[in-house]
Parts: sequence; C-alpha cells; structure tokens
Amino acid sequence: MRPDASEPGTGSYPGQGRGTTAFVEFVRLAVVVAVTALASELAVAIPPVEEAFGSDGARLLLTGLGAAAGYVGGGILARFALGRIDAAERSLRAVSAGELLAASVGGFVGLAAAGAVTWPLLLFDAGVVSVPLAMLAIVLLTAAGMRVGAARG
Repeated sequence: MRPDASEPGTGSYPGQGRGTTAFVEFVRLAVVVAVTALASELAVAIPPVEEAFGSDGARLLLTGLGAAAGYVGGGILARFALGRIDAAERSLRAVSAGELLAASVGGFVGLAAAGAVTWPLLLFDAGVVSVPLAMLAIVLLTAAGMRVGAARG
C-alpha cells in the first residue's frame, strides 16, 4: 500500500519532509570530514603520490578528492539511512506499545547478560579475536533478549 503523500515523511523520495534536509546535510558533513581527514593522511602515506606531486601538492590533491568523494558518498549514505529510518517508522506503527516496551526490556536484559559474558574476554585480552567475539556475543544476546521479551510481552 502506498502511503498518502500528504502524510509527513512520505513524498517523492524517502524521508521527504520533517527536517530531512538538515539530517541529510549533517550526515553528509560528518562523512565529508571523515573522508577528507583520511585522504589527507593517505597523501603522505603513499610515497608515489607524494613523489609525483610533492608533499603539499599531494595533500592538497587528495584532500580535495576526498572532500568530493565524501560529499557524494555522504549524500548517498544519508538518503539510504533516511529510507531505512522511514521503513522502521512504518513498521513500528504496526507494533503495540506493550510489545515494544517488552522487547526493549528484553533487549536491555540481553545486553546486560552480554556484558557479564564478555567482560572477562575483554579484560584478559584473548588476542585479536577478543573484540570480534565480544561484538558477536553482544549482538546475539541483545537480539535474543529482544525476541524473548517481545514474545513474552
């Protein structure tokens, strides 16, 4: 079913309305800053580029290219995220408040359990696999807690 175009947040593209321009531009700014900083650091880390253009020239060239790539990529990322946020908003309208609260409590309990399970792993540093295993445990136990909470709620 296609939403009514007069409803806020629904228009010709996902998220049109309700301050979406500010959201898109804020995300774009964050991506531009991150990619520009990365490109600036890469300029001095890649010797052939630095040799070809000189230290300042390479930094200027790659910083400009990074800013341009960040501007385009940030806009794409922001509009994609906005579409996902609108889809989540539409799907949440079908969920009752009690079920949502139960899932939130279940997710919090799962997150607490994940913290109890993973703190020894992170504290005693099991090597390069400790952080990925901790992340996996956190995601799995939180998701399980949400599902159990929603089912029991």
